[in-house]
Amino acid sequence: MDKRVIRGIYLYEFKLGTTAKEADEKINAAFGQGCSTIRTAYRWYQKFRNGDESLEEHEGRGRHSDVDEDKLRMEMRAWKNMKVVGGIVMLMRTS
Repeated sequence: MDKRVIRGIYLYEFKLGTTAKEADEKINAAFGQGCSTIRTAYRWYQKFRNGDESLEEHEGRGRHSDVDEDKLRMEMRAWKNMKVVGGIVMLMRTS
């Protein structure tokens, strides 16, 4: 489920006076376990209590990565290809 939808439900429940725990339980009951976590519900409720009702994540949430994702993908493909070639070479040696 889209995170913005879940955040909208948190805000809706917050406006109704529902606790974060109750909102988390309702979301998981309606949409399936794991759609909401209590930690996430508490974090968004804290944000709403502080007067911030935007549903956007703030820049910098989570860990910053200096990894060039395109370069990493290329390296992983190369490694996968080498692994396949290595397997073929081993098969050729044993036959």
